[in-house]
Amino acid sequence: MSTLPVPVLSRQHLLPALDAAVHASRDAHEATRSHTDTVLACQQLPAEIYQHVPYLSQATATLTAAGHALTTATNHATANPTAETLHALYSATTHLTAATAALRHQTAALATAANWYSTPNRLPSPA
Repeated sequence: MSTLPVPVLSRQHLLPALDAAVHASRDAHEATRSHTDTVLACQQLPAEIYQHVPYLSQATATLTAAGHALTTATNHATANPTAETLHALYSATTHLTAATAALRHQTAALATAANWYSTPNRLPSPA
């Protein structure tokens, strides 16, 4: 059985994928910064605030893993620009974008809970 050679793409083919990866990375960085700011703002609030964001640590872990996967895919694509590595780069970018959206959602839920817990005349805590 013979193997067919994988066609090597020019670096020009990578530019749109690399641009998308850079944009997704910057967006993930901003979401992480916002998340950190929100968590720091919650330091003086009761720990029960985190019951309102049960997937917060999962969202941060997923974002971290997606960021590492994007770095690996970027390295592979730039070192060996093939259709396969280009596809892997686009896939990793999509996963990072989804993980960023999930973290933003959890951060917004935490901010909402923090606002609620910070309100002096709030309703009683849910059972």
